[in-house]
Amino acid sequence: MALHAGSHEQFDGTLGAAIERALAGELQGVKQKALPDMGKDDRRMLFNAIAQGVVDYLRAHESDFKIVLTNKPSNAPNLAATLQIQSPSFTASVVTTTAGKRVNYSGERWPSGSVAFVWEDTGQPAGSTSASGGNITGQLTPPAGTSGKQRLGARNNAGDAVVVEVTL
Repeated sequence: MALHAGSHEQFDGTLGAAIERALAGELQGVKQKALPDMGKDDRRMLFNAIAQGVVDYLRAHESDFKIVLTNKPSNAPNLAATLQIQSPSFTASVVTTTAGKRVNYSGERWPSGSVAFVWEDTGQPAGSTSASGGNITGQLTPPAGTSGKQRLGARNNAGDAVVVEVTL
């Protein structure tokens, strides 16, 4: 099962939703109050952003996790295990062509379906692709007149969202 951080397109069943449930439980336990509806959209945006950062960090540092196998069978003394965070990855790099700057992107472990790209700072759509065998790859054209550091997001309807920074 893949980890789904959460996004405004998909909240239920994600880490963002789990964070909201935990807050509701703590608020009820400590102050005997239910989580209010007021500020719900802003709260969920914050929880999704936290969840996206946590999942991104775990994926980027999966080699730091150590798995210790105990009670190994005597006929398998070299038995080893690895850890892979099962959530989508997304990378992007800027290339300069004769037609101008382009952004090459790639990613792995995306569920089947459409992945949409958006320039996060402006909310401007950057295109979309279909995950094939869990992988995405392609090239995007940045909006005319943009330069400097820009945040590019990849999102799907399953609650996966990964944002990277590129310098145009």
